[in-house]
Amino acid sequence: VNEAFNEGGGEVWVADGLYVDSSTYTVVLMKENVMMYGGFSGTEKTKAARDWNTYASIIDAQNTRRGVTGSNNATIDGFTITNGRAAGTHGYETSPESSGSMGFGAGMLLDAVNTTVANCLFTANLAIGGNGATNSVGSAGYMGGDGSGGAIYINNASPTIVGCSFINNQSIGGMGGN
Repeated sequence: VNEAFNEGGGEVWVADGLYVDSSTYTVVLMKENVMMYGGFSGTEKTKAARDWNTYASIIDAQNTRRGVTGSNNATIDGFTITNGRAAGTHGYETSPESSGSMGFGAGMLLDAVNTTVANCLFTANLAIGGNGATNSVGSAGYMGGDGSGGAIYINNASPTIVGCSFINNQSIGGMGGN
């Protein structure tokens, strides 16, 4: 992702497998103008040949951190985002150096960005102190009420979300899970 960003953007094709990162607060920090596509076996010659249902590219936050943080003009397509955890009472901060803990967006945080999220499965993500899936500005009312997001937290953002599934995401102390 960083290499594509440093080159001004581009596509990153991700093979099936389990992806974790214990060195940061977020497993995947998306970058502007970088499109991430999962579901490759490693032998495909075209993006159309991938199959994210058979060759799962899994971002596993290990119940200790957020799965993904979005960025402008970025895409994440064909991933499973699981075991994200966001807990806290101090609102949300976007850097690991912040003094409070992050209670918003366990699976994914979309804060003032226009990320495209397609063909992703959000499962077993937990936000403590808010809602299961939410949109604080009301532009996509189907996402739920105001608060935290177990699957996705959307704040002052204009994401495109298509073909995604939400299974067993939840919040404690808020309004809803899936």
